[in-house]
This record gives sequence, structure tokens and C-alpha cells, in this order.
Amino acid sequence: MEAKQLLDNSLTFAVIGVTENKEKYGYKIYQCLKRHYKQVYGISPMYKEIDGDKIYPNLKSLSQKIEVAVFVVSPKYGYDYVQECIDLGIKHLWLQPGTYDDKFLQYLDTLNIHYYLDCVLRQLNC
Repeated sequence: MEAKQLLDNSLTFAVIGVTENKEKYGYKIYQCLKRHYKQVYGISPMYKEIDGDKIYPNLKSLSQKIEVAVFVVSPKYGYDYVQECIDLGIKHLWLQPGTYDDKFLQYLDTLNIHYYLDCVLRQLNC
């Protein structure tokens, strides 16, 4: 499946690394997905709420099944979140530019998981 198709056909997203800083991509991507009528859950151990929305400390604290996990965190934090995705059966990872390096991609290639290297904002014209 192409990246744009994944965005168009999926309804539930988790934004890992959501932030209340309106200048950062974690905030912009979260808001962009909401504007496109997606069910979006913010993941960050730093916040309990952003703009009135409940924020979750990790993926395991969600009761909703997530189709796509959008990574907006450094690769050094990504490994733990990938393991959570595997444990929860999340099969699609969206890696924003800057959230991966060669070592991280090599790790992902050893797993049975689909990942996309693209910018949500660009694909959705936000």
C-alpha cells in the first residue's frame, strides 16, 4: 500500500511524540490528522492533556485499536514504541523525517511490520 493510500484508508492514528508546542511537528501532525476527520490519539509521557484532548503516556494505555502509529520522536526512543506496536498488533508505522536513522531502519527490516518514510503534513496538504 502506498503512503497516501494508507492515510486515506485508515481511520485510527496514534501520534507518538505529540507536544503542546504549536511550532513543533508533533503538534502540527496531530492537528492535521484531526482536521482530516481521523480518530487521533496523542502519545507522550510528558502531557496529560493538550487543547482539551486526553494524552496517553504510551500505546498500551489506549483501549482503541490503532491502525497507524505516527512517530515524531528520536530514533533512540523509537525502539520501545516499536515493541509496543508489535505487542498491540499495530502493523503500520509512519516515520516522519528525522525519526529514523540507518540502524533503526535495519532493525525495522528484521520485523514483520510495514513502515512508511514520509511527511504526513505534505501528504495531506496541511
